[in-house]
Amino acid sequence: MTGSTSTRGLLETGASEATARIRWNARVKKSTGLDLAPGSACRIEGRFGSRGSHLASANVEVWCNDRLVYEKGTFTGPEAVVSLDEYATDNHAFVYNLDIDDTSRPSFDKRSTAAIDTDAHTAVFTRETGDTFRLELDVEAVAAPLAASGALFNVPRPSSAAPHARIARAAHVVSASGAAPVTAGEKCTVEVVPATPRSGWSCRTFVRCGDKAVYGEQRTGFAECSGSDDKLQVRDLGFTMEDGDPKLEADFTRGSVTLHEEDTSTWSVQLRLD
Repeated sequence: MTGSTSTRGLLETGASEATARIRWNARVKKSTGLDLAPGSACRIEGRFGSRGSHLASANVEVWCNDRLVYEKGTFTGPEAVVSLDEYATDNHAFVYNLDIDDTSRPSFDKRSTAAIDTDAHTAVFTRETGDTFRLELDVEAVAAPLAASGALFNVPRPSSAAPHARIARAAHVVSASGAAPVTAGEKCTVEVVPATPRSGWSCRTFVRCGDKAVYGEQRTGFAECSGSDDKLQVRDLGFTMEDGDPKLEADFTRGSVTLHEEDTSTWSVQLRLD
């Protein structure tokens, strides 16, 4: 259920190629250097080809208000890596989420860099030479092909793991101590989604308070989950130096979320689910 391609490697050959055209809708979150207001409509559109269980080609364009912000062909960006995860749905269709790491650029390269992670609802584009800009998008997690098609990859795909089966709850900060990034009383959201198979984790969690990502950002937020719905338990016992984000324990039965950090700074935050 996972296909990936890197422009550092060779394309898969030998088998016939299956294709799909997929579009993820998005909205502008923040923009500097571009005349794009928050909330402006954008789209991430890709044409993908596969051979067997491998992603053989990937051509991705990002448009905002009919302006081309980013373009990636299979052979552009020598360090770019593209991953596409495929999930079967209950009605025997397929949905996809997308991860692109195209952030390595030589200083003379005037193309945009990109970090797209639809599973985390985020996409960030920057250009540091010529007409510089930085653009942040809020992206839908999964998308279906624009035209009905069969599976791209010839490997088993469980229908139970589709990442659109997510839990999102409002919350508020009960207490905060030390160098915590939030204060008591702040409104937050807690979102838990199944992790993609390639991650090796069972779920992914995002805690956001206002415009601050307190837990889970870009390629972090992975944790172990058990139970479901109001009985969900989430645990990540590592600190930032170990796995990229603070320690987290969430108990949806009790309605509590605890975050603790012991890295360059020490702090604790207690949230209550509303």
